[in-house]
Amino acid sequence: ELCERLKKINIRAKVDDDEMHNPGFKFNKWELKGVPLRIEFGMKDLEKNQVVIAIRDTKEKFPCPLDSLETTA
Repeated sequence: ELCERLKKINIRAKVDDDEMHNPGFKFNKWELKGVPLRIEFGMKDLEKNQVVIAIRDTKEKFPCPLDSLETTA
């Protein structure tokens, strides 16, 4: 659902649902590919109704409420 919301505002998005690797491995994989923005979403984030946005070049990470995802991303 989050991926579709981003695509509607012309942001290319891909869900990495690989269950064979841990999150650290997947974060590194996408960083090496040069993806500028990573959106992390897990069970704890679901409970808090938020995602975590990570920006590759500044190494900044911050929470973002799901309601404002399109305006923040």
